[in-house]
Amino acid sequence: MRILVIGAGGVGSAFVPTALRRSFFEHIVVADYDVGRAEAAVARYREIKREPAGRYDFSEWVLNDLAYKLAGAGKVQEAVRILRLNVEEYAASANVYDSLADVCYRSGEKACALENYRKALEKNVGNKKAAEMLERLGSPSNPTP
Repeated sequence: MRILVIGAGGVGSAFVPTALRRSFFEHIVVADYDVGRAEAAVARYREIKREPAGRYDFSEWVLNDLAYKLAGAGKVQEAVRILRLNVEEYAASANVYDSLADVCYRSGEKACALENYRKALEKNVGNKKAAEMLERLGSPSNPTP
């Protein structure tokens, strides 16, 4: 069974510890629209991740999906926090930097977007989108000397 809980306060906070003890939950994502509770969710994520392998899906795609849903709901700070966690967890992946750059770009955080599009391009030199976005932001991926 897959579950998405919106609102980590109250019911969401009570649900998570109970759900952790149930083996029939295949996938649980808890999201919130409050930065403080997003930080608490990140802390809880780290706790859960220390538990035996195979019980939860900790792939980069799960965190990416959550972050884009938060960004789509106008919760950009929360989305950026989740994407920064994804960068910490999957630093070798070009995709995590590209996603962080996208959300930063959409929110007008040019420096963050530039930094992360550059990192995405370093991880994957064939990333045309990152190269195009760097051009659009006035920082070509291959500047002329």
